[in-house]
Amino acid sequence: MGKCKFSGSWVNDPAFKDWLRPVEGNNRQAYCSVCKKNINVNWMGANALRSHMQSTKHKNGMRARREQLILPISAVCAAAPPPPPPQISATVGLLANATAPATSDLRVAMGATPTLRAEALWCLNTAVKHHSLNSNEGISELFKEMFPDSDIAKSFTCGKDKTGYIIRFGLASFFKKQLVDGINKAGPFVLMFDESLNQASKKKQLDIHVRYWEDDRVQSRYFGSQFLGHGRAEDLLHHIK
Repeated sequence: MGKCKFSGSWVNDPAFKDWLRPVEGNNRQAYCSVCKKNINVNWMGANALRSHMQSTKHKNGMRARREQLILPISAVCAAAPPPPPPQISATVGLLANATAPATSDLRVAMGATPTLRAEALWCLNTAVKHHSLNSNEGISELFKEMFPDSDIAKSFTCGKDKTGYIIRFGLASFFKKQLVDGINKAGPFVLMFDESLNQASKKKQLDIHVRYWEDDRVQSRYFGSQFLGHGRAEDLLHHIK
């Protein structure tokens, strides 16, 4: 077994300080905040870190970090989601196109087809009632049996995966766009954050809320969450950005 251990002095080394973090409870490893991975320092010590720095992924990540600017809040949600499975992409695409018009009425935005409207309403019900996605497995067959004379029920398909994709990449983007538009229109805003241990994941969870002025009153809205390995000031700043 190797004899090298993580040294606290490494985090102050100019070559490492921007990305190196210790791993809690394991002094034989180091954590790269750019690549989001652990590095074994058991055998090579600091040389393992230097070797890691030469990897293409790390170089690209560092380049992107250097080029990163503080973005307007409207750009926070600009990252493209991973593509949905083929059997879901058609419906999600219709919903995305349906939510594109500048409208505050969700009933209008999701009215591309009667079936799509029914699926979106069912997904909203799933989210509002905090039902599990698994509870929707087989729901399409149940509706066909319950409503045999309904054309909507015949074309309705909303299993676990499809429900999750519609909520996350269709409905959520609509509500997030409404929030972002409202914040940008309001002008100045305040970011509020709270960092605490998530008992389920055993990771530190950083919740972010936004406070701004709208409709002649102060609005405080939940914006999103980040999961942290460490909770130092520089870690909080990185995840807030």
